[in-house]
Amino acid sequence: MTDLTGKTARITGSARGIGKAIALRYAQLGANIVINYSSNAANADQALRGRYER
Repeated sequence: MTDLTGKTARITGSARGIGKAIALRYAQLGANIVINYSSNAANADQALRGRYER
């Protein structure tokens, strides 16, 4: 995949599920990520720290 260094991505629903997986992958590729969530701050915090739900 492409190097995303210096790019910014806003991914809706990035606190869990598929959105979280996409956000983590983009971050691995160097992108700055905007974490978006509607009700679960704990999941958003886990996404921010790069952790998967277990």
